Amino acid sequence: MAPTNSGTNYARFSRRQCFAFIRRRGGTIPPGKEGKKLNPRSVLRQMDRDARFRFMDLPPEMRNEIYTYLLSRSPKEGRKAFLDILCVSKQVHKEAVGILHAESVFSITAELQKNANGEQCRVYSKGHKRLASMTVLYGEEMNLVRSRKRLDMLRNIEKIQLRAYFCLEAGTFDFDWTSFAAFVDLLNTYVPKLKTLEVTTRNHFGPYWLNTVETPWSSALKPFSKLPAAVTLDIQGLEDNEYDEVWEEINAA
Repeated sequence: MAPTNSGTNYARFSRRQCFAFIRRRGGTIPPGKEGKKLNPRSVLRQMDRDARFRFMDLPPEMRNEIYTYLLSRSPKEGRKAFLDILCVSKQVHKEAVGILHAESVFSITAELQKNANGEQCRVYSKGHKRLASMTVLYGEEMNLVRSRKRLDMLRNIEKIQLRAYFCLEAGTFDFDWTSFAAFVDLLNTYVPKLKTLEVTTRNHFGPYWLNTVETPWSSALKPFSKLPAAVTLDIQGLEDNEYDEVWEEINAA
């Protein structure tokens, strides 16, 4: 039994139709005798070699998918963000920079310590670069030191992962963290586009010679009530009963 030819049969077209196709696609046909001797297939092959695909001809939804993939980090998959795409053209930069800000996650660490004399909050970005420090001695005004240049870099950030370590020494009877409230004020000032704040809290008991106690989370995290309503707050690291107490305090503030 002879094998069946399952290929596609294409309709033949004339030399004139071929030249018309070339002209419609931007190709050129030499005039006169030179054009008559020309093999249209050679012109088509050259046009194919010279063809350039315009990225901006893709549908906007497809371009956004590409931007999202290239600008998203995935440590689990070993994938880094390819920021070079922002340098391709002004139009690409204009479209993609918003996705970069939406997909980027800025990591912040806040180290807090409180005793009978006062409290301190030190805030760092990734790489242990200090963003700000707030020191409160009871009976005195708060001392705020901040890096405006580094904080200004947060103005387009939409998502922050915060690790907050609280060290509360025994003998402290004021459980309101003024320094932490000042840190939340900094977020409201320097991160106006913030949409998501993921918080992981820990008790930090410090060196062995410190007499430290558990942090009352409902009062420690109460400053989050100052966040705008548009910010999604996700708090992790608490027991169920602590979680309920914290949210009750935040909602009541």
